Amino acid sequence: MALHRIYKWQWLEIALWKIELDDQIEAENLQLSPADKEKWRKIKHPGKQAEFLSSRAALKYLIEDIDGLSFTKEGKPQVKNFQGVSLSHCHNYAVAAISRNLDIGADVENYRDQFPKIAKRFLSDQELNSLSKTESLRQLAAFWCAKESLIKLTGNTKLDLRKDLRVSPINLSNRQVCQGLIRENRQLIAHPVFIKSEADFCLVFSYRKPNLS
Repeated sequence: MALHRIYKWQWLEIALWKIELDDQIEAENLQLSPADKEKWRKIKHPGKQAEFLSSRAALKYLIEDIDGLSFTKEGKPQVKNFQGVSLSHCHNYAVAAISRNLDIGADVENYRDQFPKIAKRFLSDQELNSLSKTESLRQLAAFWCAKESLIKLTGNTKLDLRKDLRVSPINLSNRQVCQGLIRENRQLIAHPVFIKSEADFCLVFSYRKPNLS
């Protein structure tokens, strides 16, 4: 397992960790927070353990002291002195994103064969009709990550992927900015969605200014 790449923007930073099966991360060396130790004890599958620890290793690269990591009642990660913290992992990669000034949500995913089978569960008819015949699997991964990042952005896990979230058409390129719409309290609220499409994974993040009211 090793740090794969760092993405830096003006107000946020993302660490991408590549999960190598031959390497191991020891939980003790990461100095997990009490909340994370509780989560760690519940994970029994070796693959899921590796994904979990890789996301924390990515976070530790960005924030040296991760023993203060805690979670809201909705499960949104938080660390003192940072407005936004987001964690994600899939089979081959893990991601940690931080910002001192913005709420953020980030998601990473492999191009899974299951996406076409469940597309109608998380895409609207309009989104389905926007899919390319040749690149639909990569687009589906991008749509999935985009909607997951919007859920992580708000911390509202009750949002329906198909009904409450919309993403503008995704025309695959190495890097793209789309618009995400979230239906909350009968209003549609727009947020930028940044898509990074690589050969074997898709990384998406979204952000917003915090609601200080």
